[in-house]
Formats: sequence, C-alpha cells, structure tokens
Amino acid sequence: MEYNDILKEANIEALEAMKLPKKQDYFEIVIDFKKLPKPDFSVSENIRLKEFAPILKGLELCKNKPCLYFFEITNTSINTKEIIKTYQYLNVENKAALRKSINFDSKYLYVGKSQKNIQHRMKVHFGYKNTTENGLQLLHWAKPLLTEIMLHVYCFDETLGFLLPLYEKKFDNQLKPLIGYL
Repeated sequence: MEYNDILKEANIEALEAMKLPKKQDYFEIVIDFKKLPKPDFSVSENIRLKEFAPILKGLELCKNKPCLYFFEITNTSINTKEIIKTYQYLNVENKAALRKSINFDSKYLYVGKSQKNIQHRMKVHFGYKNTTENGLQLLHWAKPLLTEIMLHVYCFDETLGFLLPLYEKKFDNQLKPLIGYL
C-alpha cells in the first residue's frame, strides 16, 4: 500500500465520522471567585477541593469525553491590561503561555481542550492541582481582579475527539483570548 493511499483512507474515515449525526452538549458554569479560597497544599486534596466540588460536579456530564472549553470575563469594566500585567508577574513555572500578540479588547481569557478528563484540567487551571502541567492557576492571581468568570464547555461524542485541535484553533482565532499559545 502506498503512503498516499493510507492518508486518503484516513481522510475518508475522518469525513465519514463527521457525517454521522453527533450530538454535542453545551453548558455554562458561572464561577464566583469570592466562594473559592486560594488552594492550601498543606491539606489533603479532598479538603482542598471542598469549595471547588460543585464546579467539578457540574462537569460530570463530560467525564471521559473530549471537551472544548473557554473562559469568558463577565465583568465588562475589567482592565485587560491589568490582567496581563498581573499574570506576567505570577511566579509559578507551570502557568499557561502568554500570547505573542495580545488583543486587549477580548473578553475571553483562554481557550482549551481536554480529550478525557476536563475535571482534572479545571483543577489545574484553578490552581488546585499540585502538578507540572501548564494551566492558568487562576486562584493564585486572578481573585483580586476578577469577581467571576463564565466557563463555557462543549462536550463531544468520543468518536469526534480527533477534531478537538481543529475546534480549539477555530475558537482561538475567533475569540482571541488574552492568554494561550495558539
């Protein structure tokens, strides 16, 4: 079999997968920073996640499914330059990358994807997970600036996980979030 034939076959399979009627779930979660304490790593993860548990529960629908998510800044009077300045001074090694070109008019903070464990990604993004994975680390810097944000989540059928990079790039190009590497 020729290499080009393998590629053609893969393309046909991808197109067939996209033709099938698939349902994606969409939901929004308002996250109130006043209710979330800064993580205390001297206690167990169960205790540390107590106030964050309702958010994780809201993500149960997407457990083990591919997801696209993005954070929207709901306070329209927020100074996005102040957000970037504060984030730049966050002194942790595992924070998400800043964009090379920042659109300060954007009301979106970040666009991301998760193939199977969005709950884990949210723990990382909010700073509750002691890990080397990159994430926003929101509770380590955003609490004084943001009172709440909206988490938007699209949850897809398992067979469409291969499309996540495409969806992420499209949303990133359209929403132009403040933080992220795409």
